[in-house]
Amino acid sequence: MTKIPINPKTIYNAPSRPFSLGVIAEPPGRLLFVSGQAATDENGKVVGKGDVKTQTRRVLEKIKNIIEAAGGTVKDIVSVTVFLTNMQDYQAMNEVRREFFGGEFPSSTAIGVTALVNPDFLVEINAVAMIPG
Repeated sequence: MTKIPINPKTIYNAPSRPFSLGVIAEPPGRLLFVSGQAATDENGKVVGKGDVKTQTRRVLEKIKNIIEAAGGTVKDIVSVTVFLTNMQDYQAMNEVRREFFGGEFPSSTAIGVTALVNPDFLVEINAVAMIPG
C-alpha cells in the first residue's frame, strides 16, 4: 500500500500540526476500521486518570496493537478521529500524537465532547488503516 499525504499550499497548514490535510491510500490493501479506544488496561481499569498525555499514549498503544493483530503497522493508519472532553487538552494530546506517528501523519478530525462513556476518560480515538495484502 502506498500512502500519499495531500497538503495543498492553498490551504493553511500549520507546521506544528501532527496530521495531513488528506491522505490517499492506494491499494492493494484491506481497510481496517478501529473502534474508538479509551485509556484502559487489560482489565478494563482506567489508565492515567486526570492526565491526557498518559491517556493518549495508552489509547494509541491499543490502536497499534489492534492494527498489528490485523497484520499492519502504525504507518498503515490513514485517518483518525479524536474526541476530547476538554479542548484545552488539544495541544498536549497533539504532542503525544506527534511522537507516536513520527512524521507520517494520517488525516485527522478533533471533536470536543461533553462526556465519554466513563467520566474518567479524557480522550477517545478511532482509526482507519489500509492493511497491505
